[in-house]
Amino acid sequence: MNHEAALPECEYNSPKLVGKLQIDTKFIPEWDEIETGETRIGGCWQPEDCHQRQNVAIIIPYKNREEHLRALLNTLHPALQRQNTAYCIYVAEQHDDGRFNKGAVMNSAFKEVLKEHDYDCVIFHDVDMLPEDDRNIYQCESNPVHLSPLIDKFNY
Repeated sequence: MNHEAALPECEYNSPKLVGKLQIDTKFIPEWDEIETGETRIGGCWQPEDCHQRQNVAIIIPYKNREEHLRALLNTLHPALQRQNTAYCIYVAEQHDDGRFNKGAVMNSAFKEVLKEHDYDCVIFHDVDMLPEDDRNIYQCESNPVHLSPLIDKFNY
C-alpha cells in the first residue's frame, strides 16, 4: 500500500500556525544558526504527517545581500513547515559585477527550476521581505496572488 496515499491531505490552514510573528529585524543569524527544522540538504522539505496539497518552488533572486538572505531563510523555513507546505527554496544568484537584473535572474531561475521538478506552484520572493504572519499561506490559488499586500517599508 502506498504510504503517501494513506495520509490525509494537509489542511490549508494548518493547526500549527501561530499568526503574527515576532521578528527581530536586527538579528542576523550565522549560517550554522539558521533555523531550518527538518529541511533536507538542498533547501527542501515536505510534511510527514499529511499529504501535501502542492509542491512549491520558492525562487529568491539574489545579489550581494547575504545578511538579508540569512534573516529571510531563518524566518521562512519554520513558517513554511508550520504551514505544512511541501517546498524547495532556490536562491538564484547573479554573479557578474554589473547592475542587478532581477527580471533576468527570475526568468532564468524559473526555466531551470522547472527542469528539475514539475512544481504545482512557483513563488518569487524578494530577499529583503520577511514573512510577518505565517497565516499568509505560501501556496498558489487559481489566479496569481501577491503575498505581500501590506509591508512596513519605512519602519525597518
